[in-house]
Amino acid sequence: MTQARHDTPCSRVTCVALGLLVAGLVSACGGGPSFPDWARVCGRHCAGAPVQAELGSYETCLRYAGGAMICWGDVRGSIEDVSPAAFDQLSYDPLNQADPRRATRLVPGMLEVHDMSCLGAGCCSLQANDSIWCWGRAWVSTFATAKPGIEHPRADDRIPEPVPGLEHVRRFIPGSGVEVDSGHEVFILGGMLIDATVAEHRVGEPAPTMVSGCKLIEHQVYCGGDNNFGQRGLGYISDGEVDPNYGRDVPVIGIDDAIGVAAFGVGRCALRATGEVWCWGSYVPPDPDAVRGTPIRVDGLDHIVDLQAGRQFFCALREDHQLLCWGNNSNSGILHTTPGGQRWQPYAVPDATDVVSMNISGGGICVIRLSGEVACNGGFPPEVTEPEGWVYGDLVPIPNLPDLPEDFPDEPTRVPEEPFDFDAAGPPGEPNFITFP
Repeated sequence: MTQARHDTPCSRVTCVALGLLVAGLVSACGGGPSFPDWARVCGRHCAGAPVQAELGSYETCLRYAGGAMICWGDVRGSIEDVSPAAFDQLSYDPLNQADPRRATRLVPGMLEVHDMSCLGAGCCSLQANDSIWCWGRAWVSTFATAKPGIEHPRADDRIPEPVPGLEHVRRFIPGSGVEVDSGHEVFILGGMLIDATVAEHRVGEPAPTMVSGCKLIEHQVYCGGDNNFGQRGLGYISDGEVDPNYGRDVPVIGIDDAIGVAAFGVGRCALRATGEVWCWGSYVPPDPDAVRGTPIRVDGLDHIVDLQAGRQFFCALREDHQLLCWGNNSNSGILHTTPGGQRWQPYAVPDATDVVSMNISGGGICVIRLSGEVACNGGFPPEVTEPEGWVYGDLVPIPNLPDLPEDFPDEPTRVPEEPFDFDAAGPPGEPNFITFP
């Protein structure tokens, strides 16, 4: 596997960061942010291609088959990161893209990760021993509210710490939850992990997938809340009146083979076992202004294997690796129209014909290609600049990722960094924040 690079490595250096020696970093030719010597930092754990990408509001993370988890952006699990307290300030502005604190790094200690989930300004990883480690804003405090007995002894939310009292975790549930004790206990958390809302525990029942007001349980979709746009998919529209089924679990009509669900606002879609996509509510192709209380099949979508929604747009991945998207182009640019343009027929994204997996958050999207290359439409690490000919929404290759062969056998040899007092180092953005010899 070969990763596209914008800078060619020219030498191994020792970088001085806040007066501390940080080993295992390589400088980019011509200066700029450093990137790790991956063989030393994560070895066999980051060999081969990544198998999962996760986008939060301020961070992007990758998981490798060998268990390594690496991130770039403002939330990387590093003591160098911005304090999560800053994310609670309404006027908070993310770090400048060129700030070296956004550079790609191995999340400290994350070498045996089986699953991961990022939302907002926080991430969690599921370890080989079925424990959960979290960092960033609100993750652990939300778990603590959800289940009595989970403590919140956080010394510093920037770095990963295990969640006490939450053990024997089976998996992350798409939509901000965890399934524990092999399916015998389920916690469904608030959408941005800040409200600490939790659904009723369902003992012995299949764990639901929760997506923007809808849940998927045993191939049936249940949507809650109002029905004034037909968004519950019950075959009728409430038309300003109180829905007679308000507060009741009633399945979306005509769909009993759902394997996925995606939603934005009052627009909802289900991926069926047949590979078809059916949608209801509003924002439904081909007429986004129509209000549909009954699901209809979206023409042009067959053999679909994944379905996700962003901010005012949807994307479906076809089994031949073609990405198809529709909706409003304002937030993502993936539809390649003017920034305010729209497409309400599934659009085959030209630079996404070889996609094996995708992840969408807000207006951001990242894909993993057949080659193992990772490409994103924004939220880049600091060494990435838009290439010549780039237009809004293009998927840009992420450079300087691990490119070790799949059969790379060696364990990492880098000595873990010692913690340091980040707050004593002065205000962020000082010219001498990181220097290179």
